[in-house]
Amino acid sequence: MRDGMRFLQESDSLSFSMRGKKGGNLECSFDESQPLIRFAALLRPFMSSQSPLELRSVWKMLSEPPGLVADESREAISSLLVASERLCMSLVLNEKPVTASDLYFAYAEGAFFDENPEARELLGQLSFGPMQQMVLFLFHSACVNYAKLTFAVLDVILAIEKNNPELLITRSSEPQCIYCLTRSGDFRDEEHVIPEAFGADEVVLRDAVCDVCNNQLSMIDQYLADFEPLAWLRVYFVPLTKKGKFPRAEFRDFVLEKTKPRVIEITNKTRKDVLTKEDLPDGSFKLSLKFNTRRPVDMLKLARALFKIGLGFVSYDRGIEYACDKRFDAARLFIRGKGTMPNHLLISTIGNPNTSIVTVWQSFERATVVGIEIFGVSFAYNLEPTPYNIQDEALHDVIQAF
Repeated sequence: MRDGMRFLQESDSLSFSMRGKKGGNLECSFDESQPLIRFAALLRPFMSSQSPLELRSVWKMLSEPPGLVADESREAISSLLVASERLCMSLVLNEKPVTASDLYFAYAEGAFFDENPEARELLGQLSFGPMQQMVLFLFHSACVNYAKLTFAVLDVILAIEKNNPELLITRSSEPQCIYCLTRSGDFRDEEHVIPEAFGADEVVLRDAVCDVCNNQLSMIDQYLADFEPLAWLRVYFVPLTKKGKFPRAEFRDFVLEKTKPRVIEITNKTRKDVLTKEDLPDGSFKLSLKFNTRRPVDMLKLARALFKIGLGFVSYDRGIEYACDKRFDAARLFIRGKGTMPNHLLISTIGNPNTSIVTVWQSFERATVVGIEIFGVSFAYNLEPTPYNIQDEALHDVIQAF
């Protein structure tokens, strides 16, 4: 977001023009450049009412405890909250002034990120004639003000951390790596159980993965993200990569790239059609895309990444000591590429794409059965080397049980 703000300040790209003559039509134009689109997408977690980082909720949590926020900071944020609601021009709809929140809701929830019916109705009332371009300009202008508010709240949080070290998350006095079992070395980095490439950053391990394993095993995390069925779905469902960019995947015949939160571009690299359209009786149509992989799948590398997720969730749910038990030693060696695959891996060949990532596991006397579903692609395996009969429908049963 800071890069986005810097771009806006250095390039003067946030520009709007309006032309017209007396008695003639009014024309408006606004160039919604790619950096602007990305900037608005990066701001989304701080603006969505569904997000745990929503600005007003965060500020309410910070400002309620007496003495936590300095009076000077409290007054500054209060002033910014008021200022962020002002648009750069006056808009009145049905005799009611339109605020920045109103306009952000209309465009963000009605077109940019979603198709909320209430937001679409408001957007339709605002977007008539030349106002269509005006709404885009005012949306991005409001995003700039909300970003300034975001940075100000972040500064307050950093000040609270500095002045109240007792509020910081305490680190374990005896860390141990669940993958190599070392107790020495550095444990500075957090471990994301689900790779960040899939847009999931809620499940995090601390003091359970040494920095060496964290760095070395990132390669198999990336391989899972590049596994072509998941690479396709990742472009479709992941809002932004961990570097804050729109996701992109390259296949043998075409390139798939998200260019806006609800826009995906397909660039054909061949002379043949990769996309077919079928008109349906109800007036809608179905698009089909069939493609061949450009490289063989390294099933062992794919399995290592999935076993890594399974052991990570065991540690997240039951603790480091449980995950370091000898029953998982074979899985540990395999994940690090130092042993053979301890058991079978089942992969679904048919799935219904969806936004969810579901990981479940269940411990039995001689087995730890793991079920993982990423965007509708399902996997199942036994994390232990002992024989265990996982039938084809076992994954479905495990997921339903949880």
